[in-house]
Amino acid sequence: MNENHLYIERRKTGPEAGQYAVSWGNAKRASEICPTQGAAIARAEKIGAGAPIHVERQRYTTQGSPDKYRHI
Repeated sequence: MNENHLYIERRKTGPEAGQYAVSWGNAKRASEICPTQGAAIARAEKIGAGAPIHVERQRYTTQGSPDKYRHI
């Protein structure tokens, strides 16, 4: 992960399971936790100041699977 890029990932465990974390690449902690993917994308656009945003895929498609990221 590039430390100058923002990543949005779905939380799979813990009290925030099902919510979305916004974090910089190589960060140990999330910068923000949001209840929906749309809210996480909006928050990443505000705190990113033009930084590239990558969103974790949530389903299988012809372009990728859940272990891949899509660029916004």
